[in-house]
Parts: sequence; structure tokens; C-alpha cells
Amino acid sequence: MHARPAMPRIATLSPLSLALSLGACATHPSSPAALTEEARAGIAYQCATLSAAYSHDLDAGEADALAALFSSDGVWQIVSNRMQGREAISRYWHGRYAQRKPGEGSRHVITNELIQIVDHDHATGSAYFAVYGFDAEASKNASLAPVAFAISQDEYVRTAEGWRIQLRHILPVANVAH
Repeated sequence: MHARPAMPRIATLSPLSLALSLGACATHPSSPAALTEEARAGIAYQCATLSAAYSHDLDAGEADALAALFSSDGVWQIVSNRMQGREAISRYWHGRYAQRKPGEGSRHVITNELIQIVDHDHATGSAYFAVYGFDAEASKNASLAPVAFAISQDEYVRTAEGWRIQLRHILPVANVAH
């Protein structure tokens, strides 16, 4: 596994982030229009941070940390391959990581992240992914061109644990493997 810099976890938000996401109003509004701009920005920030943590945990081989980013009944789906619940997601990724050859790695680069606030407890998002595969031994890398392009369709939910991914549906745009 590759070491990665420590990332702030969603459950340990700064007081400012927490205030931004909770400071909308005393009641839970049912529409995004009822949220303050600060609350909307706080929600969008937390969802985007979840998305970035997803790529970091995925690339670092951290199956349990990756699964913890999802709600307890969250869904990870790529095309028709669907896993529901943290246990299923973690088990799937532990199996995938066990199949990796020594030195084999990947980097999922997220761009054009768009978060839409649905209400106080829900948001949706989409992002583009470029996936790079590589070998730790530089001489084995003929090219570091992306091996795949995809788009994610996401649903986020506020839980007792904080914001979590409810659904991450990965849709391949192009497989460009050499």
C-alpha cells in the first residue's frame, strides 16, 4: 500500500465548517432556497471533501476507510456491478486489492465536480474521473496516459455520523487502456 498524507476526516470538521453547514436556520428547511448561502457552501464543501477522500482512499488501498465514506446502506455501482452497504463495499475492494501485483497502483483524478444542494440533508453531485494506472518501478511504465475516463453520479446524505455518500454510480465514458 502507498502511504498518503493524512486527510481531515469528515467526522472531524472544523468549527467553521460545522457552523456553515448547520447555521442555515433553527428548523430543517425542505428546499435549498430556505438555506443560507453559507449553509449551502458548507454542504457543498463537505460533499466535495467526501469525493476527494474517496479517490485518496481508493488509490491508497484503504478498503475500510473507503467504505466508511458511505452511509450504512450506501451503494457503490459501476455499470451493472452494484454493492450495497459498507460491508459489501469493503469486501469487494479488499478482494480487488488482493489481486494487484506488487508495485501496481492507480490514481483517480476528479475534475469538474458539481454539487447540487437538494435540501438540508441531501445533495447530488457529478464529477469527471481520469484513471491512471502505473507500476512503482518506473521502467515498467511505457506511458502514464489515462486508462479510463468516467463520470460519477452521486447522492449525498447527512447522517448521525455527518455527511456520507448514499450512492456513487460510475459510468464509463471511454476505456483507453493500451
